[in-house]
Amino acid sequence: MNFFEHQDNARRKTIQLVIVFVLAIALMIVSIYGIAVVALLVSDSGINRNSLWQPEILLSVTLGVIGIVGMGSLTKTLQLRGGGKVVAISLGGRLLDYQTQDELETRLLNVVKEMAIASGAPVPQVYVMDYESGINAFAAGFTINDAVIGVTRGCVEQLNRDELQGVIAHEFSHIINGDMRISLRLIGILQGLLLIHLLGREILHGIWSSGGRRRSRVDGKVAFTVIMAIALTAIGFIGFICGCMIKSAVSRQREFLADASAVQFTRNPHGIADALRKIGGFPRGSTIRNPKAEEASHLFFGEALGSKFSNLFATHPPLEERIRRLENLPDIAAVYSRTQPSSTAFTTSTAFTASTAPTASLATAAVGFAGPTPPPSTTPTPTTNQNVGLTEETQPTGHPSQLPTPNSQLPNSSMLYANPETVVTQLGIIDQAHLDYARLLLAQLPDGLKSALKTSVGAKAIIYALLLDFKDKAVRDRQVTQLKQTESSEALKTIVHMAQLVHKLNPRTRLPIVELTIPVLRNLTKVDYVRFLKQIQALVQADGHLSLSEYTLQVVLMLRLEPYFSTKPHTKITHTSIDSVWEDCLTILSGLANVGHSSLDQTTEAFQAGAERLAGSSKHEIPSQPLPANIPSIGKSLKVLMSAAPKVKQSMVDACAYTALLDGEVTVKEAELLRAIVISLGCPIPPFLGKEAA
Repeated sequence: MNFFEHQDNARRKTIQLVIVFVLAIALMIVSIYGIAVVALLVSDSGINRNSLWQPEILLSVTLGVIGIVGMGSLTKTLQLRGGGKVVAISLGGRLLDYQTQDELETRLLNVVKEMAIASGAPVPQVYVMDYESGINAFAAGFTINDAVIGVTRGCVEQLNRDELQGVIAHEFSHIINGDMRISLRLIGILQGLLLIHLLGREILHGIWSSGGRRRSRVDGKVAFTVIMAIALTAIGFIGFICGCMIKSAVSRQREFLADASAVQFTRNPHGIADALRKIGGFPRGSTIRNPKAEEASHLFFGEALGSKFSNLFATHPPLEERIRRLENLPDIAAVYSRTQPSSTAFTTSTAFTASTAPTASLATAAVGFAGPTPPPSTTPTPTTNQNVGLTEETQPTGHPSQLPTPNSQLPNSSMLYANPETVVTQLGIIDQAHLDYARLLLAQLPDGLKSALKTSVGAKAIIYALLLDFKDKAVRDRQVTQLKQTESSEALKTIVHMAQLVHKLNPRTRLPIVELTIPVLRNLTKVDYVRFLKQIQALVQADGHLSLSEYTLQVVLMLRLEPYFSTKPHTKITHTSIDSVWEDCLTILSGLANVGHSSLDQTTEAFQAGAERLAGSSKHEIPSQPLPANIPSIGKSLKVLMSAAPKVKQSMVDACAYTALLDGEVTVKEAELLRAIVISLGCPIPPFLGKEAA
């Protein structure tokens, strides 16, 4: 399955889960009703003994069960609205500080960042469960934008880098393929089913502690209450067991798929297999001691509940079976890597290794997807993505207003050959080349930039520095005036230093750097976050225009950060066909066709190439010319497409690929527009890797 098929599959499983949940409630209602009628007969309550049909009792039982289960599920679901971080904290997780001095924690953070950059997914926050010595990990969240990864202290300390990378790749598979949302819904549903059991126990405990057990004569009401309490306890437990079986059935197959994906991601089946072997030979295994482990057991990499439950209720396949399947994958992985076409957008003829690749290779060998722009005739030329920063000899030490306009430019690395046929199939897919690229990018970042990425002050300074206009000094002076009004002198010095660094980098590294700021920016307070957004708006508006690079940066920041600072409900699917979003699709394709093409004929040809890919799924005719499009109209259309079904998004991404890559080349502008489209549609996409065009 490709990325979109995984999303559709996850959606179907969610619907199936809701159906099973409704059936479980119906079964509980029937069971409790039957026991209630029998209990009333036994207690001689005066009901009609000639009929088992008691509609008033059925209504009471129905309302009671729905109320109790609904309250339990709703309460738990509302608690989980905060996403994966709520689960991580409940399991005793400690949010990792990027300034940590612990070498093992630093290694873990680097592995997570590498996997995120390589996959095109946002960098998740990482939590460590310090008091869990077992070897285990989990991913939790509703979407890739609010996902977190949690690992036990045993996982950090007991695994080597290859094994840790295999485990993290396994968790990234859950993040990318949409498994997490089902897992969180399961937690809410099981809590509702369990509440019936807990209510029965509480009633029994209340009768016992009130002295009812010592009465010489038990009246009818007490007898009825005792019978119903026992029934609630038993039936509630049966419902809970059914829930566990559902959880097991959903989780087991996912684990096999995630194991296989981890091998596909890392091209190293031994890493994850050796991690599983260590779990099998480790005294603590993968057991989690936290009391909340039971409700979240299906989230973990390994069996979290030890041997307390039989294989019938185990949320994971046996270790031996997982290892056996992994041992059969090396030859398949080797064949897969040999059979990948060398001309695709995601393969490279350049070997990336941190020890051998020169600094320039990173700039010329990769292009990250980036965000929307209107036709060139209406869009200002991006001011921050094609200019070099200051040379070492001209680096200022003073205020940002002293920064001169750079008088040199990066070598032309704006063209890359790519194959549109592979874009959809490679969404959410990682390979060794992407991991090598990500590792190289992180290794080659300037030390000052690496340090700034560890603090919120530094991360904000990087964003502000990226927005400074190094083409027009008058605009830059207005931006500096704005910064003076709101930032401290120390913050201004940091912005100066970041401006010196980021504007020396190749433009293709700009968006990965923005992504690297996200984990730290998520730690801002709500007040600081609002101020941060206002500052960005002020810097963007300094020249009265919204450029492509500015729009792209805002798209990335908003989509990555908003889930952490907003309680808005998750987007619901309201568009299930291309016909319902046809005009919006054409608007986006029109804007994309204008990027990177210098003539009307080329623009029209690119537009029609993409529109023809959509035409097979629509009854509409293809216009002979692109539609008028600018940044606001593209943004509005993208907002509509956010609520489209996965298959509709797949068709749109495919059409965009054929529009942008009609000539087999990707310019910086085209890459930025694709980035905003893909991110807005909730899709992770690996960076392009390939040989620079001549």
